[in-house]
Amino acid sequence: MQRNQIYQSPFLFILFVLLSSNSIPLYASTLTSDCAFIADNKQRLACYDQADNPNSSLVGQGSEFSFTEDTAADYLNRTWELSKRFKAGTFRFRPYNPNAVLLWRNSNNPNTAPFTPTQTAPVNTTIQSNELRYQLSFKTKLWQNVLGSSLDLWFGYTQQSNWQIYNQDTSSPFRETNYEPELILTIPMHTKILGFNWKLLNIGLSHQSNGRSNPYSRSWNRTYLKASFEHKKFLLAISAWQRLSELPINDDNPDINMFMGSGDIRLTWVGQDNKLSILGRYSFGGDNGALQLSWVFPLRGHLKGYAEYFSGYGESLIDYNHNQKIFGLGLLISTWP
Repeated sequence: MQRNQIYQSPFLFILFVLLSSNSIPLYASTLTSDCAFIADNKQRLACYDQADNPNSSLVGQGSEFSFTEDTAADYLNRTWELSKRFKAGTFRFRPYNPNAVLLWRNSNNPNTAPFTPTQTAPVNTTIQSNELRYQLSFKTKLWQNVLGSSLDLWFGYTQQSNWQIYNQDTSSPFRETNYEPELILTIPMHTKILGFNWKLLNIGLSHQSNGRSNPYSRSWNRTYLKASFEHKKFLLAISAWQRLSELPINDDNPDINMFMGSGDIRLTWVGQDNKLSILGRYSFGGDNGALQLSWVFPLRGHLKGYAEYFSGYGESLIDYNHNQKIFGLGLLISTWP
């Protein structure tokens, strides 16, 4: 592959820069390196004291322990078990993407005639603008400390279903379900960039499809890099992906990159009770993009309310090339983001 081809792909460019530097730690990180990122003096000293106590009861209890209660500090360390203190072993289920039910969501432009360059479906005027969506997502660690290093290998799975539950005239069908299994290699990072603590780099392999036959079939396979950062109450995730090519005869959506682009950016503010998030992506090749705003707010106990606004292309696989605005309201069942 020529060097100019590397620069033309965001995914390959980021991978090239990382592999050309010494920023990826290949062997086990120490707990004390995590302590250095804690701004509060008392909390930082407590962290160092914790590191000196190998018999601490907090080892492996990452899902229950945090240095601060009202900020995003150490969130990535806990949820991805980046240091020894949080390691919890393999084959334990953890939340991955949000587990949520949007009890009501409304589209200003329902996709009644899905099409691609190779597939055209008949017009379906029975599709309603109001529907219900639920998302189930988990991850589990397959291999802890890969080959004696600090790297972990995870399996992730996300399923998202759009249900025309209010459309009783057509027996309330499921309009679209997307399935996405992933393999994820996590690399702990210990670098500061523009005030943010770079805590994690994920290298992933993803397959996403809707499991339908033509002319509704949609799918793609991707490799991706996802860099995750923390700063006080903020979480920042920057992703870049490369679609894996398919034979033209098997490709149901050959132009998906023109609408979904080659990456996205998510910024999340984490408060005591509320969380706000903005997700953006843009395809420079197709001049198309999307913007998603999310709000998590308290209801009762661990039950949270969840509101979401989406504008643009790619709200689901069947809608990857369909432009619409959607507002939804419902419940969040698991951690965020």
